[in-house]
Amino acid sequence: MRRLRKSSLSPGASNFIAGGVSSFAFWSGSFAFDSVKARIMADDFVKPRYSSYGDVVRQIYAEGGVRAFYRGLTPCLLRAAPVNASALFVWETAMRWMNAPQVR
Repeated sequence: MRRLRKSSLSPGASNFIAGGVSSFAFWSGSFAFDSVKARIMADDFVKPRYSSYGDVVRQIYAEGGVRAFYRGLTPCLLRAAPVNASALFVWETAMRWMNAPQVR
């Protein structure tokens, strides 16, 4: 966001773009872990399909290798980019309206 602020973009536009880009960085790094967590959460409580976190990892890997951990990443990014971009834009705009101190 600091680099974007130095450009000719308005503060709102730079906040929006920074929020969208940050969502790509976040989800690209954490999506595999989220895939494992989602399977654990969706597992049956009475008759669990998985015995441990490692068991989930092994089964996902057996289904399709590393790519299996990232199944569904594209729709996630398409959803997350505008949501996070809007959230950062609203946050920063509200902070500017309240004259909150900025971190440089």
